[in-house]
Amino acid sequence: MPPPPGFRDLAPIRGHLFLSLALAMLGLGLLQSSSTLVRTARQNYRQTALARQEMQRQRLALQDEERIIGRKLARYRELAERGYLAREDRLSWVEQIGRIKAQRRVPALRFELAPQRSLGAGADGYEMMSSRMTLELRLRHEEELLGFLADLRATATAYTRLHSCRLERLPDSGRRDDVRLQAACSIDWITLREKP
Repeated sequence: MPPPPGFRDLAPIRGHLFLSLALAMLGLGLLQSSSTLVRTARQNYRQTALARQEMQRQRLALQDEERIIGRKLARYRELAERGYLAREDRLSWVEQIGRIKAQRRVPALRFELAPQRSLGAGADGYEMMSSRMTLELRLRHEEELLGFLADLRATATAYTRLHSCRLERLPDSGRRDDVRLQAACSIDWITLREKP
């Protein structure tokens, strides 16, 4: 049976039609392949972006931790320099009070240190210890008391915490430079010691 009349007319371009059809199929295959490659590249990009964000978060966390450790280390050094981490040095405290009394020209001063006691847990691995001091001063005016306490806090080799202070006016003796006030204060001398 002879081919239909229209098909014979296509004989000269039949090779071109097959080539066009093959190229179209190849194009569709390349399009599908490139679509898969784009999808894979997007997934890889998202995973890389998430990994980058996680690394950034970890870097920021490490920087924060480094700052915190730096502050704690600076505070530790400050406490160590002030003597807060050393053993209780009562002799040094007594000498210090004597120097402040002489510098401030406090007319009369008496004090007593109670035995050391634990205040409980302090910083990591340390226990807070306190020795309460009762201090009695005779003064010409209130400012002497404030100056004495400020000097004590500034030079103490322990953390000093004013627990209480009572100030009383003494009877007037009539002299200008006479003692007019009596102060009774209670001060905690706080140090840190390593837990056993």
